[in-house]
Amino acid sequence: MDGVTLYNRSGSGKLSLSNMAIYLLVFICMFIPRRLSIGIDVYKIFLLIALGFVLKSSSGKLAMKMKEFNVFMLLFFGMAFFRYFIDFNMITGMGLFLDTLVMMLLSATLFCNKNNFAKFVRVFAIGLIFYSILCIIESFTNFNVFDIISGKSLGGFAANSMRYGINRSYGSFTTSINNGLFLSLASGLVFYFAINSQKGKKIYGWSCALSAIACILTLSRGPLLGLVIFYVACLMKAGFYRVIQRHTLHTIVIIFLICCLFVIPQTRNAILAFYNMFAAIFDSDAASNIASSFGTNANGVGNRLELVSWVWESIEGNEAFGVGTMTKFAYNFLANTNQYLVKTSIENHFLYVLYQFGVVGLILFCLFWFNEIILFVRRIKKKKLQGLKDFDFFMLITVIEYLIVITTVASSDDIRFVYLLLGMSAAYMQLYNKGTWDTVLKRI
Repeated sequence: MDGVTLYNRSGSGKLSLSNMAIYLLVFICMFIPRRLSIGIDVYKIFLLIALGFVLKSSSGKLAMKMKEFNVFMLLFFGMAFFRYFIDFNMITGMGLFLDTLVMMLLSATLFCNKNNFAKFVRVFAIGLIFYSILCIIESFTNFNVFDIISGKSLGGFAANSMRYGINRSYGSFTTSINNGLFLSLASGLVFYFAINSQKGKKIYGWSCALSAIACILTLSRGPLLGLVIFYVACLMKAGFYRVIQRHTLHTIVIIFLICCLFVIPQTRNAILAFYNMFAAIFDSDAASNIASSFGTNANGVGNRLELVSWVWESIEGNEAFGVGTMTKFAYNFLANTNQYLVKTSIENHFLYVLYQFGVVGLILFCLFWFNEIILFVRRIKKKKLQGLKDFDFFMLITVIEYLIVITTVASSDDIRFVYLLLGMSAAYMQLYNKGTWDTVLKRI
């Protein structure tokens, strides 16, 4: 994998093509603004360059064979690409191809080398520290450095760009919820290595903590829920009671501090406001209580729940295969103000798939992810690794977290990172079967 190298002008060192691919992937994941375009999204150009580096360094050999792919994944994307073709929307279709299957193949091929796997994780963790700091700064100053890079400011991207006096950071993404989803998934990835690495634990620990804080400051309910689900699942896997027994003193101190915090009125009010933020999803009274500081869509998810019927009405006559990829969603509804408004977004990826590809597309999409979950469960049962060491367990709860979160957003900006993780999972199995996974953890 590392046999092909480039030499610098001085001739005093070499830069491997796989290393260059690693750096490019880190930048693609978090530092290249999704809104930066020169007719084609710039990150896609960098993705193709990274693919070229990987293919050159691997002598054109891909780590994944066709038989290793989830059959429902191939059927879903085959249907999707055909739909893009008949809709004369092949540019978008090729973009989806790059973000999903190409990213998965690229990462699986690159990371099947233990050195590449370890180096990517280290570089990613360091990059995530800087990216999280930029997002935290944005939350309190409304300064987004990626607006300068792209020349496009999204500061007023929505009426609810500020909640509780905090700017909902969108970082290099196009919405705060996509930024929150990425930070949630990324925090989980570095948490796994913070637990299992044999060196550099402080780097992974800081990366995990800062990305979690940055995720919280997006004040996006879906990613926050996903973050909680991930860490609760990890706690249960580690053995809740064993963790408490092992860290009894720390637990007592934490409980005491929490009790003290509740005594402070400002803190108590903040915690109650945080609770109301989630309660507002289903409770209009809770939504009213926080509307002044939360934004006009405090109970916006309530409208999203109505999307089920709205989307179904919109595809009437095209239930089987949807209305296609070129038809814009627009639904007139009567708001609480007795005014008719037009809903133009589908904040639920399952409904988004239903709208574009119909019942057939939705079934294939669900079977694709259900099959991935079954795959991870089978691997976990087969290996029977103790605690949080099994990377497949991390992938299982990550996929479940992702599927829960995308019920609150039409996933787009974050999708390439999810498929990078799927490719990483495929590489992990190769390394595990070779008996070299412990070597990876020693080097990370």
